[in-house]
Amino acid sequence: MPGGLPTEAAIAHVIVSKFGDHTQFYRQAEIYARQGIRLHRATLGNRSGRGRFHLQPVADRMRRHLAMADRLFMDETTAPVLDPGRGQTKKAYFWAIVSDDRVHSGPSPPIVLFRYAVAAAPPRSRSWMASTVASCKLGR
Repeated sequence: MPGGLPTEAAIAHVIVSKFGDHTQFYRQAEIYARQGIRLHRATLGNRSGRGRFHLQPVADRMRRHLAMADRLFMDETTAPVLDPGRGQTKKAYFWAIVSDDRVHSGPSPPIVLFRYAVAAAPPRSRSWMASTVASCKLGR
């Protein structure tokens, strides 16, 4: 549908396909093309970015909740990602930060927040959680 507006379900599908199923935008564009829907990968990226913008308040709330949790669990996983133009890969970092006090009869629901970054080396100045706690204490 050239010029059509996507529904929330369509945007959610693109985001879940990209980040949950690891289907890159160019592959999604090829899948849609086989179904007769012509979408450029830049359009899919734009829609995902807009979806992220609208979900940011939810992520901020989750981050503040995690910063106040009594117990946190964190996992860091690395993965190689393509470095366009150089023909090489960079190291990407995936973090899962979890709080789940159900075992301790806590009142809060379980929460998981995922973070992703691509860097030449892991950040050393301040950890993500330390900056999260600091920003929460400052009321940001």
